[in-house]
Amino acid sequence: MCVSVPAKDAQDQNTVQEDAQMKPFVKKIAATLMAVVLVFSAVVSAPAISGLQPFASIKRMGGSDRYQTADWIAEEGWDMSSSVILANGTVFPDALAGAPLAYALDAPILLVNGKQLNQTVRSRIQTLGATKVYILGGPSAVSEDIANELRSKNYTVDRISGKTRYDTAVEVAKRLRELKGTSQEIFIVSGENYPDALSVGPVAALKGAPVVYSTKEKGLPASTKEFITATGATTAHIIGGQSAVGDNIRSDLNALGIYDITRTYGSSRYETSLQVAIRFEDAFPQKNLAFATGKTFPDALAGGVFAAKHGAPLLLTDVNHTAYTYDPGAGVGMTAYAAPESTEHANSLVDYVAKINPENVYVFGGQNVLPDYVIQSYLPVDDTVTVSGTVYEVFEPVTSGNVADHGDALSGVTVTFAPEDESVQPFTATTDRSGKYSISGLKAGDYNITVEKSGYVTGYFTLEVEGSGKATQDLYLMAEPEEQKGTVDGYLNMIMNGKLVGVPNAMVTLASAGSPGTMLANDITDSSGHFSMEIEPGVYIVTAIIRGETASKVSKTIVVSDGKVTEVNLMLEVNTNGAIQGVVLHNGTTPIGGLPIRITNKETGASYSATSNSSGRFSFSSVPAGSYSMTVNVTVEDQGEIVQFVGSVDNVTVKAGGTLNLQLTVRVIRH
Repeated sequence: MCVSVPAKDAQDQNTVQEDAQMKPFVKKIAATLMAVVLVFSAVVSAPAISGLQPFASIKRMGGSDRYQTADWIAEEGWDMSSSVILANGTVFPDALAGAPLAYALDAPILLVNGKQLNQTVRSRIQTLGATKVYILGGPSAVSEDIANELRSKNYTVDRISGKTRYDTAVEVAKRLRELKGTSQEIFIVSGENYPDALSVGPVAALKGAPVVYSTKEKGLPASTKEFITATGATTAHIIGGQSAVGDNIRSDLNALGIYDITRTYGSSRYETSLQVAIRFEDAFPQKNLAFATGKTFPDALAGGVFAAKHGAPLLLTDVNHTAYTYDPGAGVGMTAYAAPESTEHANSLVDYVAKINPENVYVFGGQNVLPDYVIQSYLPVDDTVTVSGTVYEVFEPVTSGNVADHGDALSGVTVTFAPEDESVQPFTATTDRSGKYSISGLKAGDYNITVEKSGYVTGYFTLEVEGSGKATQDLYLMAEPEEQKGTVDGYLNMIMNGKLVGVPNAMVTLASAGSPGTMLANDITDSSGHFSMEIEPGVYIVTAIIRGETASKVSKTIVVSDGKVTEVNLMLEVNTNGAIQGVVLHNGTTPIGGLPIRITNKETGASYSATSNSSGRFSFSSVPAGSYSMTVNVTVEDQGEIVQFVGSVDNVTVKAGGTLNLQLTVRVIRH
């Protein structure tokens, strides 16, 4: 052994981290949910009347009054909207030009009585998540009380109005220009009546073109001329005959530099709406149609932007304009016939609808305003069956086709009719706000019916369809039973000094396997490492974490069952060793190499040795955490003299994952 011997003695002197992390192993587990289903078999027989059942799907939006109808249209057309438009539902002038603006804003038009908001409108604005409300017309149309109530609820209110109905239409057109830019086209309608403006609303909306008003005798008002000049429009579309918009308007337009002028009209408001649809059919991208009564304006006013949103022309018609007479008792149509005054219009509609062959038909207004049979009389027909009905909530499994003791009707239910012939695509419908569904085009035969809605047990039914025409079959759903929470119970353990011990004060969390970053429940382990949490049934990731110098983490995927205890034992792998390094000095400055250094664990008695190098440095790279004593006691012969090296440190604390740096001072004793 070679030891450097210093010249003199010196006094004894001594001076007195994280990351062992396991990556969690996540295993995907498929969970199967077993549920009681509703099952029954039934037979529906439609009267065998061929040639009267429409191909197209009919979607009606009709409430108990004009305000409820507008709300229904908003519900069907918009899940969310940052803006809404309010218009007076009793007088028309200020609102007729609003469809293009509403379409540009992707906002529904809601109707008010002009004096105060009703709860239906309040609720719809809130449900849509709107932050801005546009009001069409001055305070005489929509009161300042309404505007102030909206402002008090932190809505931004933007009133669009002018001194006259003509000026208001211009102001609406200016807002449209701000949103969509300048249009080279402009639509001109009478400002004295509503039908023509309603008919052209969806066309103008899809083209991003404004609708302005003209007088019958005096042509264009000054404000309208000024606006047209500012836009630089090159094409004007006049909607309505000369009894609505006089032909003297052409000279007004020529004076404004517009020579490309068209007029679209029919013999009545109904024929005009049809001619608008035919004239501008290229504007409609989808095979859809929309219908509203032409006798009053509110339903068509609220429905115009919905029609544009669904690429559908808006056709005005009336209860007397049916293409065949109707027997309400039989519930079916008879021979093709219409009242003389409406024969031409009804026949023209039949021809137009046959050409379009629509996939979807939307009806604005209730049955009293525009009954189903009127609309169905225009549609292409075949000899298939339409099955309609209502989906009701029930409180116990259903085993028969009709249940008297049922609960409320359910909206938003998906109903699927799957033919036994798997080569035929299933038929699907969704119940409306009244819980009603309707599926058309069913051939005679057997169908497997699936009825689905979140929160309800899926219902399975079989139905035999016979005949042709219409049939009724109600369907049923039972709410899923409330799930009982499951319990996650277990221990967090680790190996310490060769022994299995519980880990106290550790955070244990539960997160969904599908969203592991979101904590759903947590607990802190007790002194024995025990933890326990309650949570709904599902697939979860349980994670245990300890922090500090022994920081570590472990995760495991578990399945929690309804009302049961899931036992989980987690093993935490922790680095329980630490390190010591330092230097041996004499006189606090002179390093001594070649000295054997011993440390002894005060709890276990285990000893470990190291030797200082030529620079006096020594190292114990991995020793169990704990309290140690460190000693040096070496005797050597130097030139015939006995030299003894003595030094010690009594309390050396090694922490798991840490490194202790110290200086060991030795005394030199010469004999």
